[in-house]
Amino acid sequence: MSNSSELKPSFLSKVRHYFKDSSASIAVHMGLLAVPLFGIMGAAIDGARIANEYTAFQTALDASSLAIAANDRSFVGNMTAAQKSAREAELSALALEFVKANFENRSGLTADPTVNVRITGQKVTLTASQHFDTTLLGLVNVDDFTFNFTTEVEKAMRPVEVALVMDVTGSMNEPITPGVPLPAGYTSSQLDTKMEGAREAARNFMEGLYQGPLSERPDSQFVRVSLVPFSSAVRLNTAASDFDLNWIDTTGANPLSKLNFDQRVGTPATINNFTMWSQIRRSSSAYHTWNGCVEARRSGTGAQDLNINDTAPNNLNPETLFPAYFMPDVHGTGSTQTTNSWGINYINGTGRTTVAHECRGLTTTTCPTSNQNNFQRPQQENYMKYVDNNLGPDSATTYGPWTNCSRTPIVPMTYNRAAVETGLTNMTPHGSTMIPEGLAWGLRVMSPTQPFTEVEGFGAHAATTISNFNDPRWIKVMILMTDGNNDVGQGNFNTNSSFYSSYGLAGEAIANNRYNSTSTP
Repeated sequence: MSNSSELKPSFLSKVRHYFKDSSASIAVHMGLLAVPLFGIMGAAIDGARIANEYTAFQTALDASSLAIAANDRSFVGNMTAAQKSAREAELSALALEFVKANFENRSGLTADPTVNVRITGQKVTLTASQHFDTTLLGLVNVDDFTFNFTTEVEKAMRPVEVALVMDVTGSMNEPITPGVPLPAGYTSSQLDTKMEGAREAARNFMEGLYQGPLSERPDSQFVRVSLVPFSSAVRLNTAASDFDLNWIDTTGANPLSKLNFDQRVGTPATINNFTMWSQIRRSSSAYHTWNGCVEARRSGTGAQDLNINDTAPNNLNPETLFPAYFMPDVHGTGSTQTTNSWGINYINGTGRTTVAHECRGLTTTTCPTSNQNNFQRPQQENYMKYVDNNLGPDSATTYGPWTNCSRTPIVPMTYNRAAVETGLTNMTPHGSTMIPEGLAWGLRVMSPTQPFTEVEGFGAHAATTISNFNDPRWIKVMILMTDGNNDVGQGNFNTNSSFYSSYGLAGEAIANNRYNSTSTP
């Protein structure tokens, strides 16, 4: 600490002279003493005020040092001396703005501080100086103090791989809870639903992660992000560079892929969840193809708990393959596109030879015109009712094999921030809530094993592989955003016990039951 002025010798000489003059009155003595007394009082008052300012400035500088150390632009390891000097000057200007934004200038100081950044290896050093004006000490010609500050911090930030696991279920379309205050700076029109609130929170997180808006920071060599929207099931992006159809059970080798059709006598061996997509029409002239939605693998214990781990899919072990998602039409006697006591019914009709009828291909025994509830399983699992049936396009507003699966596909790990931001924009509320399935795929998009092994390249960043869990450089972060209602649909569904989800139906026999219970979930 240094001050810019001190008491003048001539003033002290005059004080000594008057104290030695015996003819001076008490009033004169007291009048003369008032000046040094005011100086002492001023020192106490200004000292306390400046001490508070000193502490506030040091706190602002410490916060600035942490921000600079966390900024990925503080990495200067491969730079020339000239490049490093230019980067330090850039960071010094940024540090000054951080200090000015965080230092509460209660004294009305007009002069900006000086702030300099130096980077040595992993150490970031900030030096600063600031003038503090005095008030009462000005009476004794002490007009200001200049303080010098230094703070050092080790760069703790490591490159990061992030999985944003986002609830996109129907309940996310509900309004934000009445009576709960909105975050500062937001209006109800900006955050009028849970979905909009989660979307905005994710974008704010991205802006902090990348240290700026998308327009300024479209990528970073230190940041890789993936997006996992989930409802009752997740949807893979079959056009993604890292997608591999070998992850999927296309032949029915996994027994779970045939559960929707295993009660129909005479079902061809080739019929399974994946192949049935190509049997149904999306229009009078076109057939569907599998839409990328997947179901959970078998549940169990330990290494066999395939529904929640990252075991790589392998054709030599069919249970490790992911069944294609296919929500079956449940037995029902009402009109199409409805829910009933069994679940969701979107195909109706008792014609045994008529395309698009529930009884197509069945006999009078397995599909009688009366007392049909006794034959729910054969009718529900009748593959013939789908063949050449025009169910229309994959839609959020119509029932079909696609119902309850996320409308928005996963964005695999990427350097391309815009791809993730676009995925956030496209999120559409639909379906029931299966949080374990969202978390399972959040694990898989970060795991170095199949499915997903590649980080999509972007800009100057070449495609590479996802880091290992024990990588000494990269850290992994999973963020789950949900309204917390883990619900796949309850009610009196008799044999089925639930709506359909990536875990199938709760009413399945326990040997193939992914809930491990036949009770309503």
